[in-house]
Amino acid sequence: MSGIFFDFGTEMSMIRDHVRIDLTDIGEGIDGDYDEEDPTDVPLFRFDVFVDETLANVNGCLNDKSFGLGIGGVEWYIPQDTSYCTQLPTDLTEAEKKMALGILMDQIYDAVLSGSPKKTCEWMSWISLLELAGLPAKGYVVSSYVKKDGKWSLG
Repeated sequence: MSGIFFDFGTEMSMIRDHVRIDLTDIGEGIDGDYDEEDPTDVPLFRFDVFVDETLANVNGCLNDKSFGLGIGGVEWYIPQDTSYCTQLPTDLTEAEKKMALGILMDQIYDAVLSGSPKKTCEWMSWISLLELAGLPAKGYVVSSYVKKDGKWSLG
């Protein structure tokens, strides 16, 4: 898990070479916006992938320039189809966020370098607490999470 981390409280970024991945909380839940009145809903992280100008010019897969300018002293751009809601609850510890970003980066990095990150990003939207626990995720759904001692965990 090589890279530089930037911690912004509940949100965190990881940068490896010319690629940056952010975990952000924009108020998403299991089925759209998070509903804190619904005991079965879970607040979920979104990941966003960014590339610096070096890859932006090579890939030619850009949307608008991102709003995350200046992180690491670099201008960042958003390749198309690289922003997805995950199955990760927003109350992850710092260590869990770093682990999640490491897993995302390890899977997405080469796809971004190749200029074809969409399918890999779609696949990684299913990242959950199971991957952080080192368990196979087949057949598991986020609605199986339970809140224990104020923190979301595997049911």
